[in-house]
Amino acid sequence: SQYRSVFSTGELQYYGTDLYMAVTESSDEKMFNGYDASFNGTAGVVESYWSTLYKIVQESNILLNRTKLTTEGMTEDEYNSIIAQGRFLRVMAYYYLVETFGPVPFYTEENTTVIKSVTRTDESDIYDFMISELIAIKDILPAKAEESGRVSNAAVMQLLGKLYLTRGYKTYAQTDDFENAAASFEDVINNSGHKLLSSFASVFDENNQNNDEIIWAIQYGTDKN
Repeated sequence: SQYRSVFSTGELQYYGTDLYMAVTESSDEKMFNGYDASFNGTAGVVESYWSTLYKIVQESNILLNRTKLTTEGMTEDEYNSIIAQGRFLRVMAYYYLVETFGPVPFYTEENTTVIKSVTRTDESDIYDFMISELIAIKDILPAKAEESGRVSNAAVMQLLGKLYLTRGYKTYAQTDDFENAAASFEDVINNSGHKLLSSFASVFDENNQNNDEIIWAIQYGTDKN
C-alpha cells in the first residue's frame, strides 16, 4: 500500500517527460516540469518521496528478517512466497531511489537504532544487488497473480528486464544487459499468460481492471487502511 503514494508522486516520476505535461503554473509544476531557476531539493514532495521509499525498504527488511520457516503452520511454499514478495518490493524501492537520487544509503537488514550518519553506495553496486535479488526469486511466484495486487513471476521478470534495459544505458553497463533485457521481456510475453488487448482504450476502462494486459497494479478500495 506504500506504493500508492510513490506512483502518485507525478512531480518526480512524470513531470518533464513525454509521459506527462503539467498544465498549471504552481511552484512545484514550474520547478519539476520546466527545470527553471527555482528548481531545488527542498520541495516538500522530495522529502516525502524519499521517506516513503525508505519506509518500504525498512518494512521489507523487517519482513525478511522476522519471517521464519519455523513459524507454526507455515509451509515451505508459503515461506518462499513471502520472502520473494518482500525482496521484490525492496528492489522496486531501491530502483526509484537510485534513479531519482543517484548514489543513496543502502540497507539490506532491519534497522533497530537511530541513524546519525550515512554513506552513499554507488549506483552500480545497487544495480548489481537489485538484479541478483530478482534472479534469486525468479520462478518462485506464480506466473500470473492468483489474487489482484499480488506480485507474480511476470512482475519479477518485467522489473528484471527494466533493470537490465536501464543499466544498459549507464556508464557501468554490462555487455549483455540488452540481451538479458530482451530475454526477460520475452519470458513475460511467452510464459506469463498476459497478452495485449485488442483495444488500447479497454486497458484503462475502470470496468475492466486487472485485465490480461495488466502485470501488476496497485489496488485501491473504500477502506483507506
